[in-house]
Amino acid sequence: MKLKSDLREELLKRREALSLERKREGSAAIVRELVQKLSSYSMVLSFASQFGEVDLWPLNEQLANEGRLALNKTNLDGDLAPYLVSDFNKQLKKRQDWNLLEPIPEKCERITTDKISVVLVPGLGFMLDSGHRLGHGQGYYDCFLKDLDCPKWGVCFKEQVIQEPFEPELHDVPVDEITLG
Repeated sequence: MKLKSDLREELLKRREALSLERKREGSAAIVRELVQKLSSYSMVLSFASQFGEVDLWPLNEQLANEGRLALNKTNLDGDLAPYLVSDFNKQLKKRQDWNLLEPIPEKCERITTDKISVVLVPGLGFMLDSGHRLGHGQGYYDCFLKDLDCPKWGVCFKEQVIQEPFEPELHDVPVDEITLG
């Protein structure tokens, strides 16, 4: 079994090696699939895609227009807090240390986790058989996901599937399903 640190490095290289065209095609396929699969869910906790990740912004925009989009803000202590987002221009701000768009708490409604119907989970890679994910190693998502009582769906490019398994730790929370593009 590989060490998580070695896998992270390998997965980052794999993702960085994807062409822009491949990322566009994969992202578009994922968004098309998720639009259909998410139609019956009232509140979707998505993520603010960063450079290199699956581009969920078209999906997020649709969900925001429908009043069904929640995005997390990472607090100083590492806790994730979900906020209802309906207007990207007025309610999101770039967090400079991570180059990530996050909700502005003063302009968004914080929601309780029981309002979330389904969570879309980013990751550097996922194991298809177990649903375990490998993130950036901070544990923020695992801490957040452990208490949620709703479906958790991993989202990634096909090239991010982990072929050689790693040993999950006790705090690692698997996803229920993985959408590949």
